[in-house]
This record gives sequence, structure tokens and C-alpha cells, in this order.
Amino acid sequence: MKQIDLTGVVLNPAAGTLDFSGVNIDPRTVLAVLHEPTNQWIYAVGRRGLGRKSINGQVLTLVFNTKFLSPGPIIGFRDDGVDVASDVRLEACRALLATGNVTLSNISTGIGTPTDAAPGSDAGAGSLIAKVTRLLGTQTGIATVLAAIRDRLPSALVGGRLSVDGSGVTQPVSAVALPLPAGAATSALQGTGNATLSNLATGLGAPSDTDPGSDTAPASVLALLRRGLGNWTALLARVPALVAGRIPVDGSGVTQPISAAGLPLPAGAATDAKSEAIRALLASTLKVATPTPASIVTGQVKIATTGTAVALPNVALVNGIVVKAKTSNAAQTSAAPGVVGPAGVTTVIDGTGPGYPLAPGEAASFACSNASAVSVNGTVGDVFFYEGN
Repeated sequence: MKQIDLTGVVLNPAAGTLDFSGVNIDPRTVLAVLHEPTNQWIYAVGRRGLGRKSINGQVLTLVFNTKFLSPGPIIGFRDDGVDVASDVRLEACRALLATGNVTLSNISTGIGTPTDAAPGSDAGAGSLIAKVTRLLGTQTGIATVLAAIRDRLPSALVGGRLSVDGSGVTQPVSAVALPLPAGAATSALQGTGNATLSNLATGLGAPSDTDPGSDTAPASVLALLRRGLGNWTALLARVPALVAGRIPVDGSGVTQPISAAGLPLPAGAATDAKSEAIRALLASTLKVATPTPASIVTGQVKIATTGTAVALPNVALVNGIVVKAKTSNAAQTSAAPGVVGPAGVTTVIDGTGPGYPLAPGEAASFACSNASAVSVNGTVGDVFFYEGN
């Protein structure tokens, strides 16, 4: 398999396509494409999830979801039967592997051995195995916390596996099944592989890496693990001891739901029997008696002076009174429009006056015990009718 220069090939992350129109390369001869910024395979012939949907001319549509990737750069590979093993190439591979061995040795030191003892404190230096040993040693007394974590896991396995949703992150894939000529060996990607190993060693960190100081600060795995152990100790301090097999809590800060089914009733309180008796009474027809007036009252008043209120006569009422403006009265747009209201009502209609406007022909009713409680006002000559009982 030979590495090829894909400069000029356009990766469209949103459309998930590789456009070979700008280079003299047949997309059907390309075996694999590597996205350099993420070191992620985005195309590999014969690999599930890394194949192609279609080839339309010089445009290859990918199966892999590229919408979260940058446009490039990218590296391509194809098999032309030329780049086969030779002494020179194998010596180059040996030299690159020697460099990789140094990186692997650093990784091995960071991971540690099964006999590594746990550090004496969460902030103490130690290998990954030593840190995990201390982490496991802090589990005493948090069975309830672990049970809560268990309750957040899926209730059952699916096909013998844990059901997860990986749609929101990039999924790792393996390129071990990429086709190669029989017995072929190349060194084209050894440099990239060594760089990746170096990045892994840096990401893993060294046993002496210290707490980064915050949960969002960039740091190695061992540094973040050291911080996590400190946080774990703080978490344990906040978990109270069980009381009668339960976690004690303080619910005074919120309203607690209660049941009133067993509350005792005071003497003489309503019961189902008494409520049924009331319901039976209410189910029958209720008659409301209203007083019948001895007589009715009707009459007319006339405005003698513009803007001077005129009170209705002193007549006792039972059910109230209705006042109506004559249709020939002055319009509401006049200087003294017709109004009805309490004693001394004015013709001011600006949101502050005490009167209720009565346009010509309109009427208003009032519940009062005497007609004299109602007055009218308007333009000289305006007439108002009233009737009540």
C-alpha cells in the first residue's frame, strides 16, 4: 500500500464527500483516507462504517459521519504493488520502532506494575496502578452511593452488552483489516504512529504530575486522577452514616408531601352522612324570595342650567332605578355631555369626572334605596327619564 498526496482533494465535512476533481486520482483506486488533525480514519475499503455510499464521477460519498471534523488536511493510501518490503525500508522501520520503544517504556512506567503500593495520600505521587489501588481503598462505606449509580444503568443487557448511545461522540474504529499485498510491509506511517505514541505518553502523564487546580484545566490523566482522588475524599466526607439502614436527610428547606387520610376530625365535623343530607336538600328546587314593591316610580327631569346637576325626587326604592337620556339630548361631543351619577355629578369626561356618560337614547340602572341618591347633568334643556320600584 502506497501513501498518496491528496493535496487538492476537497473534504466537505457537512456533505460527507471527498472531491477528487482537482487531482489526477481515480477515487476507485483509493484504499483508505486518514484525517490528520484527529488521526481518525474516515475511509477504509472493506471496513464496516468506513466504506463508501457511492462514487459519482470524481466525488466519493463517505459512510463515516464527518460533520464534526475540520476540512483537512488528509492523507490517502492506495495499493499499486510497488511499495513492498526491502532491506532499506525494513531498516527504516526498525529505527522508527526503536523510537517507539522509548515511548512505550515511558507509558509502561506511568502505568506501573501489579505490586505498586497505593500512595499515602490522594495528592501523593504514584503510577496509574498505585492510584487505582488507593481509589479502590476509599470505597468503604459508600454502598448507598454505588447503589444510586447502579440505578442509573440500563435495567438489562441487550445481546449480552450494555445498551449505550454513542451518537454524540466520535467512535473509535480499527484499520487492521485494510487490504495489503501478500507479505508487503511499508514504513510510510511509522512516523505518524510514533507521534501518536508520544501524544499518548504525554496524555497519560508521569507519576509526579500534580493536581491541575481546577476541573477544566488541561492536564494529563495521572494529574486529573490525582485531582479526582481529592474530590472523592471530599465526597466521602459529605455522605452521612446510615441510620437504621437509611441515609439521614434534612427536608426542612422544601415542602414535604403528606397524607391527611388518618388525621382525626374535631367533634361535630362534617361527615359523609351530613354531607349527603346537605346534597339532598340542594338537589331539590331552591326558591329565592325577593321583596315585592308596593308601587312603581316613573318620571322625568330637565336640566335647567348647563353644567348644574339635578337630583331625582326623594322616592323610596326596593329594587333600584333605571335612568334614560332623551334621544334629542346634546351629543357626547358637546361642551356639557349628558351624565348620570351621585349627587353633584359633573359633565367632566376626561378620566377624572364622577359621572357615567349617557349618550342620547342610552340608559343605565342603579341598585339604591332612594331615587334622590341619583343625579343627572348636561346641557340646558336635556331631558332624562327614570323608572324604578
